[in-house]
Amino acid sequence: MLRLNNYGLLEESLILDNKDTVDSSEPSKVYEYLEKFIDSGEMDIVTGYFTISTLAWLNEKFNDKISKFRFVWGDIPKSTSDKKATFDLLNVDFSIDKVLQLRRLSIQAIKFLRQEKVSVKTTEPNFCHAKLYLFKATNKSQQFYITGSSNLTDSGIGRNFANNIELNISGGGGGLDSLIHEKLVNWFNSLWNTSDRIREAKQEFIDKITLLCHDYLPKDIYIKILSEMFPVTPSLEVVEKVLKETKIYNVLYPFQQYAVESLRATLEEYNGAILADAVGLGKTYTTLILAPIL
Repeated sequence: MLRLNNYGLLEESLILDNKDTVDSSEPSKVYEYLEKFIDSGEMDIVTGYFTISTLAWLNEKFNDKISKFRFVWGDIPKSTSDKKATFDLLNVDFSIDKVLQLRRLSIQAIKFLRQEKVSVKTTEPNFCHAKLYLFKATNKSQQFYITGSSNLTDSGIGRNFANNIELNISGGGGGLDSLIHEKLVNWFNSLWNTSDRIREAKQEFIDKITLLCHDYLPKDIYIKILSEMFPVTPSLEVVEKVLKETKIYNVLYPFQQYAVESLRATLEEYNGAILADAVGLGKTYTTLILAPIL
């Protein structure tokens, strides 16, 4: 049986491992604890990763209750594959429904981050391994903390099922937990004010998330496909060899293939070419062969 103080907050620590329990009155998941005990106050969160949908969830559930958010996140996402990305792709739900909702969730997350009451810093280039959820209220009996292994992701806080082994401990109210809460507040403030360890990064994260809700034209998608096919600009000889092995080249008529070779030579010499022919003779297909080097 849970022991609650006069403010409805636990007077004992809980282990939050995101497992389902028989006693539904006792939260076992991070998100359940947050929903049950967050009231009016301020929130500080330290996490290595986050998901867009979890930011949107924070906005929906707690934006009206929390007067100030401070986030410390890991690295700014990079385009290179050898860098760990703060957007936790390993824990994202890639179901069709979620993918179709991604644009809407991204818009909600951006709206949330743009608020003046939301501040964001990053530990880049240092890796952020700490996880901390710190709720502060005027009345200390309503304050609590959660610290352990859970990142600010759907699976990390238990909103989605995952095989992750999570282990967190929570504490609030008075007594020893009050002293621990005070020490964690001091720890967070020390980190927040240490300029050589973290830096402002709010706009950078907004810019990255904005890419997820950008409206792309068919031309943009086509250029992206070509850039993936040819990540570096190849020589014309290499392009010619590769393209001659494509299906589209081999369905062309001989006169169209000749046009491709003639155009390639003209491009090499003059850095430009004109393909002019009668309607219906396949100018589009002929040009598509050489599109990657145009």
